[in-house]
Amino acid sequence: MITIATKRCPQCGILKSTDEFYTNNNSNDRLTSQCKECLRLYQNKTNRTIRKREDIEYLPKEKNCPTCGKVKRQFEFYLHKTNLDGLRGQCIDCEKEYRTTNGKYIKLETKFGLTKYQYQKILESQGGVCAMCGCTSKEEGRALVVDHDHKTDKIRGILCNKCNLAVGLLRDSSKLMRDGADYLDNGVLRINELLEQNNIT
Repeated sequence: MITIATKRCPQCGILKSTDEFYTNNNSNDRLTSQCKECLRLYQNKTNRTIRKREDIEYLPKEKNCPTCGKVKRQFEFYLHKTNLDGLRGQCIDCEKEYRTTNGKYIKLETKFGLTKYQYQKILESQGGVCAMCGCTSKEEGRALVVDHDHKTDKIRGILCNKCNLAVGLLRDSSKLMRDGADYLDNGVLRINELLEQNNIT
């Protein structure tokens, strides 16, 4: 009796001969995950922009989410035009939870190239407070933000939102900040002296 080696394609769900799969030396079984037919179908559609689910004939009815480990229906995943099955890897619930938990750090890495660990180390070096006014994120009521030099894009430190806005409104100018400090410290005294010298009451 001749035994034919078989493998089930996760895309179409059909148990097929291993001859119907391409060779892939990087996988455990030395075969591609999807069968040749499903891969050809995908390759024929890679240049087509996915706009809605009705446009895609090869969407699987169900898919396993590697994050929560649950098998979910295809409409519980966002579409993804470059993935083989047309769906994103994680389910919608897991993606939302990840963005809620890590959204701030994702933006930091995208905008500043700063990892979560690097942000935490900078904040730790400042004693966990705003580098200017010394308030904490709890006192601020929101996370402290990264301040950077707008000319060089180099990170200067981590500030509360108010201090960050103040630096921006003063055009990142240390001279304007020094002049402002002098104004706040001595403005009242100067005006009083002016009024007294001119006998203005």
